[in-house]
Amino acid sequence: MDSIEKIILDVNRYGFFGRPILNYEYEKKKDQDLIFYLEVMNLYGKFNHEQVIKVLDKNIEHVSNMNIYYLLLTIKMSSLFILNNEEYLSIFNNLYMNLEKIPEPAKKIVTNALISVDAKILEKNKKIPDDYHIDPYLHSNHMMVKARTTDNPKLKKELNLESIITAKKIPNPSLIIANILDIYRANKDPKKRYWLLRTATYYSSYYFSSENRIINIYDEYLKYLKERDYYRYITELFVLTKSFSKLDNLQESGDAEVFDLDLNKKYYRNTQEVQNLFKDYIDSFGINKFSKKAKLGKRAAHNIINGKSDRVHAKTLYELFQDDFFQDKNFYEISVEKFKSYLDNNIEKFIFEIRKKKSRDFLIDLITIMITIKKLNKKVFRNIYNLILNNEDLKLNYNEKMILYIIYKDYSSIFLKAKQRLLKKTFKQFDEEKLVVFYEFFSEKIDFKSRTMLTILLENISRLQEINMKIETTLKIPDNKFFDKKDVLKALWYFDETQRKKLVTLYNNMIEKLY
Repeated sequence: MDSIEKIILDVNRYGFFGRPILNYEYEKKKDQDLIFYLEVMNLYGKFNHEQVIKVLDKNIEHVSNMNIYYLLLTIKMSSLFILNNEEYLSIFNNLYMNLEKIPEPAKKIVTNALISVDAKILEKNKKIPDDYHIDPYLHSNHMMVKARTTDNPKLKKELNLESIITAKKIPNPSLIIANILDIYRANKDPKKRYWLLRTATYYSSYYFSSENRIINIYDEYLKYLKERDYYRYITELFVLTKSFSKLDNLQESGDAEVFDLDLNKKYYRNTQEVQNLFKDYIDSFGINKFSKKAKLGKRAAHNIINGKSDRVHAKTLYELFQDDFFQDKNFYEISVEKFKSYLDNNIEKFIFEIRKKKSRDFLIDLITIMITIKKLNKKVFRNIYNLILNNEDLKLNYNEKMILYIIYKDYSSIFLKAKQRLLKKTFKQFDEEKLVVFYEFFSEKIDFKSRTMLTILLENISRLQEINMKIETTLKIPDNKFFDKKDVLKALWYFDETQRKKLVTLYNNMIEKLY
């Protein structure tokens, strides 16, 4: 098997983790078939199925590598299938009838795609090879597809869990998330649906988090829904936004009806949760903007907030949440006055609780916060660090209190926990003294863009350790006791060539400081 074919197999096996491998090989080899495959894969990954079909119709006959040819044909079949275009059947039959003629490793990947379309016919006619399930990726995918085709809830759950456990061993985060979302869609209980989606969101943030704290995979998914199924987009968006914030409210609330919007309903009961949502929106934007956005009169709004109305129009909720959440970043922020009052009344408790934490854990929390805040005031972080670790002085200003509150309460919990978990795994080689050196380098020597790039590098070092790939590079990475050189090079695949060179300089400067 030549290197291109091995790379393609690894790209499919590792899901999202495989994309940097493909990008790296694409830059290095400049193979025309591989370049074309990458372009099609990128279109497919962005749900642009019409364009996938158009590009393949025009250029697929020029592909000479038979492994890549059959994989591209499979992608076309999948796009047609997703678009409910019956033309997929002719490609399915063609691939099915000629399966024995397809070379490895494409044969197993094509079999995998055929199973996704119609598993029963392949199982019935024994077209699945005996060694198929030896590969954990193929086995995990088959279990997920079998779960989708069974009507037995218990068996469906068992198959999904087996698929998730297998995918976690690979690791293939894409399969993990796909299974969790399948379980979520099959579940009718509003609270369980919420927690399943929260879990999927957590896994997505663990693997796909960005500097804007927007999960790329969900961003693309929602854009796709917005264009093709607007009402499903509204309901998915509403539930998803609850995963980003106010987690404790739902957990403690006995009534989660509002979180699972039913499009057939005309009204919802006016629960305390609805009232809180309305209050928060008015606190953030004012009654006038709220009334205009919700298409609701001021008197009607006040009646809902004060509990004088027993119900609220479903249409009001749709109007309120139909705008793209990612453009209303302040929507779920707690009101400034409430925030300030709460801090002033609880500041000693916050500091007392944080002082009980281990110094290294506090430093990692502080670094994590620094990663998420774009307009960073370095003096603020320095003051918090000194106040909490070195003395008892409680004279914090408002900005310092806000950051302290975020650290203590983990206000953006999904994203911060995801980053904390990764950074703690990365920093296990650091003693507290070196962690302080790293904090000082992070807080004083580099800007936000550099911090973000360095953070992604550190996260990828811990993510990609289990992927065993041979690496050829001219990049000069120093040997050191903190990071394995191979892990660093794998982590660099995430970045393009220009970013990679800048990041190597940044990384080398960091290592120099640590020594």
